[in-house]
Amino acid sequence: MTTNASLPLVVLIESDGSQHRHADMMSRAGFRVVSLPARDAKVSDVLDQRPSVVAAELSPANPTHTWEFVRGLRQDSNARAIPCIVYGHSLDAHDIETAARAGALWLELAPADGARLLAAARGLVAAARQQASA
Repeated sequence: MTTNASLPLVVLIESDGSQHRHADMMSRAGFRVVSLPARDAKVSDVLDQRPSVVAAELSPANPTHTWEFVRGLRQDSNARAIPCIVYGHSLDAHDIETAARAGALWLELAPADGARLLAAARGLVAAARQQASA
């Protein structure tokens, strides 16, 4: 029997007013999910959750919060093994390069399509489990 605590945890850093329902989809797929507004996200708070994956939404209106958070997360030695995804609905070449330089994966999604985010989280968790058992 799987307990709730044994399910992988995804921390979603969502832009203000996000209405995408990614958390609901991921919960139905067997993840525990914590959603934090981008403006309030702090690396220490995320690390306290002990996530399997962190996924940060890039807000076109204010990408600065997202990039500051991602850079801070990637610079923290306690977070280096935690995969980080930056996702958005209209990423441009600059966004993709910034994600790569920060040490995060990038993922472009259609506005109401969380299936790609779910697939990416599943793949990252599976890879981490495989690596841990090797």
